[in-house]
Amino acid sequence: GADLPFYQKNIFSDTKRYDFYSNGKSFRDFPLLEALSVPYKFFVLASDKKDTDTISYKLRVSDTENVALCCQSRVMFIPVCKSAHGIVGLTSVADALALGMPILISDSAHIGIEVEELGIGMEYKAGDKSDCEKKMDLILHDENFYSMSQKAKSFGEKYDYTAFSMKIQNLLRIALEEKTK
Repeated sequence: GADLPFYQKNIFSDTKRYDFYSNGKSFRDFPLLEALSVPYKFFVLASDKKDTDTISYKLRVSDTENVALCCQSRVMFIPVCKSAHGIVGLTSVADALALGMPILISDSAHIGIEVEELGIGMEYKAGDKSDCEKKMDLILHDENFYSMSQKAKSFGEKYDYTAFSMKIQNLLRIALEEKTK
């Protein structure tokens, strides 16, 4: 889970400069992102490419700057490529949940939660430009956009790092008690 106090003390702005924010680097489908034909503004972290009319890039930022950029964006975009294996995109999901951002994620991320079932975002078919563009239009213009944001924030609060740490602590306590019997 996310460190909610860190996020809460680093929220700087509600002004939305970007429609989508992508802050991951492992197994990201940057070619798909660059091939999109949509009128939206993107901010992409983890790349030192030259900015375009619709995409702003930056290779690295501090954790505080990452939160500020998240706050300036409407949707967390997690474009995981088809060849990904294992859990990919979980840190980006934690960022989005901590800040109440709806999530648009490819079906190859394997993060262990169903964003559509939970009402916190949408999923598109990895590598499918047409499906990705369709879902971008849908998520930004969905009548439930605000509801997705609220559900994402509630989910992040329910599963923050304190709750997770307490579960681990309880599991360790039970294991130690069993071992000492």
